[in-house]
Amino acid sequence: MRAIEFYHNASGAPMVRGTDSVLVAFLSTDCQGSEAVIDAVLALTTGDSPYGEFIGNAHQIEVDQSGVKIVSLYNDDSDQTDARHLSTTHFRATVEAWRRFVTTG
Repeated sequence: MRAIEFYHNASGAPMVRGTDSVLVAFLSTDCQGSEAVIDAVLALTTGDSPYGEFIGNAHQIEVDQSGVKIVSLYNDDSDQTDARHLSTTHFRATVEAWRRFVTTG
């Protein structure tokens, strides 16, 4: 598992950094500090058979029975070599942790 860290910048804004560059980029550019966006993303991972798609500022999320795929919208590479595949459990736990950090700091 790749490590990520939540912190506040000098202005007090919530930030994320770490070795999982695709997940870090998704949280910081697509979810940002928006509870509404975070909740919409989390809604895709609930239920007996999670399935759905979210298109954000810089990434597309695809959720199905095999897990979550994060794809950069700025990658012109048709084979999606920069796509990141995560288990639904890991993805949901990370986004939930980001939501807690954003809302309670």
